[in-house]
Amino acid sequence: MRWLLLICLLATACTVDQDATPVLLQELPTRVVLPSNTPSITPRPSRTATKTASPFPPTATLTPSITPTTIPLVEVIIAVEPIPQGYAIPPSAVRIFSLPPESVPLDAAVDLDEVINHVARVPIGCFDPISIGTLAPREAGSGYLDLPGNCPPVPEEGSEMGHIVVAVNWIQPGQVISPSMVMLRDYPHNLIPPDAITRLSDVIGRQVGMNILREQPIHSYHLMPDDAP
Repeated sequence: MRWLLLICLLATACTVDQDATPVLLQELPTRVVLPSNTPSITPRPSRTATKTASPFPPTATLTPSITPTTIPLVEVIIAVEPIPQGYAIPPSAVRIFSLPPESVPLDAAVDLDEVINHVARVPIGCFDPISIGTLAPREAGSGYLDLPGNCPPVPEEGSEMGHIVVAVNWIQPGQVISPSMVMLRDYPHNLIPPDAITRLSDVIGRQVGMNILREQPIHSYHLMPDDAP
């Protein structure tokens, strides 16, 4: 009887456990995950973070110089006394001056030996730069004739510039000057004599009374009077 009762109790327990299992599974609620309002704790990069030092040294900035460039001057021979045509040039009639390059004739004399004791082929005016083309070798004679005129006192060198009119090519007596025969040349203002022509309008259309060689400055004595026939 005891064994029979034990068997019945065990059989009843097994039956209850099998039937209860699905019920428990059905009654257990499904887990729902709700959104959280908790702010993220992930750290953000700081706006004031220290900049990483560059491994390269800083490059120096080149500032352009404001010092004006000095233009080298050219030493040329200048007449300090008026030299008539056919006269041998004495040492007292010339002097070395330093001129800007734009004021120097193409064939300017730069050595006193090229000028002194040479004969002027054409009249050479006060403070004219002497060109080789205006000179001829002295073939005979010695000594010098007195020059029949004087230039103003020799001026000090200055920086202010003006203009003189020069011949582009050889202009012969009797020719009327056209625009293609002359040009303006920059020239130190302190070396421009009173009788020098400084404007093209003062020579264009005028008749020439004597030879004017290439690169030679034009003076008032080169021109025929306005009322000349």
